[in-house]
Amino acid sequence: MQLRSGSRTAARVSTALLVSLLVLVLLGACSSEHASVDVRYSLDVAFDVDGERVVGSSVYDLVMSSGGGSGDGTISRVVTKFKGEAIVVPFSGRPTLVILMTSGNKDAFRELFLYACGINIAKDETLQSYFGRIAAVRGPCEVKLEWLKILGIGDPSDPKAFRLADSNDLAPTFGSGIRIVSASVSKSDQPVTSGIRAMFPWIPRHGEWQQPGSVLSKVSVGIDLTADLFALGDT
Repeated sequence: MQLRSGSRTAARVSTALLVSLLVLVLLGACSSEHASVDVRYSLDVAFDVDGERVVGSSVYDLVMSSGGGSGDGTISRVVTKFKGEAIVVPFSGRPTLVILMTSGNKDAFRELFLYACGINIAKDETLQSYFGRIAAVRGPCEVKLEWLKILGIGDPSDPKAFRLADSNDLAPTFGSGIRIVSASVSKSDQPVTSGIRAMFPWIPRHGEWQQPGSVLSKVSVGIDLTADLFALGDT
């Protein structure tokens, strides 16, 4: 039996439609597998210093993406990439204040925007939905003061001058007349903050953590000081 010309054309069209539908399905699967969101945000901490308002800020970038699927076809994990630098606030006649990139947990600080804004993935929620909710929130969202780990540096070249401060009571480290007024995070379109190594050249580069004989290895302030508390990523 031979197909007529019209039948052959219809068959070709049907085949083309099936191929197109298959491509769309595959693209949708790839989109689901590689869902991601880029969160550029600013941490802003306002101080009252002898009656004057001083604000320290730093811009961070957090990229979250699917880490691939598990055997049952569900998403197994979320991969994060983070870059940024600690906030540095120089005061006249006082130690330099540094807000380290940790809140007791480095990973928690890197997702500070999510914690402050109360964005958690719901049970059985898809990554596309979760990432969509993250993208929709701009802030500002309040940051609890106890989440901030603050270091006072009297002399950048002298490890004995480093001192961990209480975020609720800065006076013992920085002198009287200074307190934190507020802290918040919000989305930002500014470049990721850079330049901290110009102020503190002893911070190791390119993933080199605490090195024997370095300034960081000599500091004892109650927490382990490593390079990634000051700078992380291509900054």
